[in-house]
Amino acid sequence: MTTTSTLVQIDTRKRASLGSMARFDQYMVREEDDGTIIFEPAVIMTPSEQAFLSDPELVASLARANAHPERRRTRSRTSK
Repeated sequence: MTTTSTLVQIDTRKRASLGSMARFDQYMVREEDDGTIIFEPAVIMTPSEQAFLSDPELVASLARANAHPERRRTRSRTSK
């Protein structure tokens, strides 16, 4: 990965335009003790998504199912 430097001007309301530098839509931003501002790409996740991704067995099960789409079965919905 190549790192390039770009001068960004801050306006009177302390705003900056990231323009073409921003490759993602959302960022977590933190300020270091020395004043450095760090933008880290972020993804919003629901608690249920986080729980799923934290369970290696479920993730592996889904990976196995996705690796063999020919084994999928359609299920009909039951009306209530």
